[in-house]
Amino acid sequence: MQREAGTFVLFYTPHVYVTSMAGAERRFVEISRQWSKSGKKFSVLELYPGFSKALDVKYDNYRIKTVIPLKQSPFNNLSRPVFWVLQALLLGPILLSTKTYNLILVPLHSIPNTLPAYLLSRIFHLPLVLIIHAPEKPELERDFVKRFKAYRQRGFGRIEGLVWTIVAYVNLKIVQKADGVITVSKVCEKGIKCLGVDSKKIFISSNGINVDYIENLVGKESIEKTYDAAYIGRIAPEKGIIDLTKLWEIIAQKRPSSKLICIGGGSDKNIQTTKREIKERKLENNFILAGFLPDEEAFKKLSASKIFLFLSKGVGGEAFGLAVGEALACGLPVVAYDLEVVKENFNSESVFLVPLDNVEKASQITLKLLEDDQLRIKLGENGRRFVRRFDWRKVAEQDYMFLRKLSSSYKQ
Repeated sequence: MQREAGTFVLFYTPHVYVTSMAGAERRFVEISRQWSKSGKKFSVLELYPGFSKALDVKYDNYRIKTVIPLKQSPFNNLSRPVFWVLQALLLGPILLSTKTYNLILVPLHSIPNTLPAYLLSRIFHLPLVLIIHAPEKPELERDFVKRFKAYRQRGFGRIEGLVWTIVAYVNLKIVQKADGVITVSKVCEKGIKCLGVDSKKIFISSNGINVDYIENLVGKESIEKTYDAAYIGRIAPEKGIIDLTKLWEIIAQKRPSSKLICIGGGSDKNIQTTKREIKERKLENNFILAGFLPDEEAFKKLSASKIFLFLSKGVGGEAFGLAVGEALACGLPVVAYDLEVVKENFNSESVFLVPLDNVEKASQITLKLLEDDQLRIKLGENGRRFVRRFDWRKVAEQDYMFLRKLSSSYKQ
């Protein structure tokens, strides 16, 4: 007999909501908003305080408080997810027994989510669906030695690196056993197939852009430009933050009063590293680390900028380039590294692609755009029109239809 109720979601995220939010988290927040508006039934087990409270997203939620400090450290990084998994396995069966669910959904395919979700799905005979927003390089996921070396290169100790390598291997096996996988681009689909996932299980969805919200917030007309350029995203090496300091050093030498604003949070280590780079390049008056900002303030800062810089390295698999779309919606032309996923989703004349790691070329295009107001305005208008194709309502509906179809055909 077909179960009547909705979807049970497990959503542990290591990011602290007041300092940073990555693409996978943002996607779930937006999908949740749309599902809530349209009356879709779903409940979320998440880490306290939860996105429902922090970002005013309306859904049924159950929150687990952690006694482990959120401060980054080897002990905290290992013990916090372990604590969550134990709590999820204790609370999950109670929650799944109190209501009728037809599916378990994991919006972030990390082991603290996939392990309890997999065990609960098998205990309660429910299909398990993972949203894989950005798979890591297949050779890392599938090769034990390469994975261990990768962790060691990131600064992990031998024991910590070995533990996380084993965890990654277990996670890979769970990914392969999932009943369905939702991803956001053909580039991601290719990576997921390389992990050994049956292509029949994979559904390519998309991401959306809140164009109407952004335009109502900042308006369509040109506003005063306080910043010459902007970046929004995690403050991390793989996002090209060091390349941004190199690029802006070149810009500042030619335009001493130029200002770049970086919106987003990161680990204490990455923040301190970035601050040292800024100081060494004498960019204290040119390079602004604004930290994590609420959407309203972040979009206003973007709109008060002239161009958007996206020098992500694609390490760990850039899934979609959501920040590029949001910058276009704010009327900014974009200078980005030539990643396959950016070409797939943002094939627009308003997006300038340069070879990976070619800071000099990126600085040349940046200077050209800064010196041509008319060109920037034209490209900004074109960018706004281009991103109207990305609609969160459509994305949420097609995700839901995939889940409904899978749960209807699932054989216990």
